[in-house]
Amino acid sequence: MRSKGRDGIGGVKTHRDLDVWKEGIELVVKVYEIVQKFPKEERYGLV
Repeated sequence: MRSKGRDGIGGVKTHRDLDVWKEGIELVVKVYEIVQKFPKEERYGLV
């Protein structure tokens, strides 16, 4: 890992700075919100 205070390529310091990471987190939150509306017996059938 790089030392603190140094920017990586394009100013990315960690994986959390990547747009793909941020979009992935948004997707997960939306999926959790939708799945909460499912009947209990159907929630775990997605795995």
